[in-house]
Amino acid sequence: MSKSSSAFKEALLVTLGGIVILPLSFALYFFLFRMFERIVSLEGPYRFVSTLRVSYGVAWLIGVVLVYRTKWDDLIKAVFLTGALTSFLAAVGVQLWESPALFRGIIVTMLIIVVILLRRRKSNWYHFYAAVLACAAAFLYALPGSA
Repeated sequence: MSKSSSAFKEALLVTLGGIVILPLSFALYFFLFRMFERIVSLEGPYRFVSTLRVSYGVAWLIGVVLVYRTKWDDLIKAVFLTGALTSFLAAVGVQLWESPALFRGIIVTMLIIVVILLRRRKSNWYHFYAAVLACAAAFLYALPGSA
């Protein structure tokens, strides 16, 4: 297998894996939302939503840190990075829907942090691709009229 076809395969796997993991992530969030809605809504309608949303995004980030500490295949780690970073940024984006410039700044900051961490790990290129993919999705989410 040539180097270019191997790179294409890796990019395709990270992209498709991200496409699979994102709906699963949002389905899990919706499930948790419905559970909290039944349990917590007695205190008042939807006071838990902001906390749940941001906590869910942070939990994904913690989860991806734990995944990166495993001996799992690197491509699986990259797929989880795509899902975790996109889930976190979507949660932050919804919280900051009135401040799109701040949200875009957070996206760029997160990308810089992730790139620094990946460089320290001497990660393969597709980890960086996963981070860029997640941030690109978040930037599209931040476009006026998208959220």
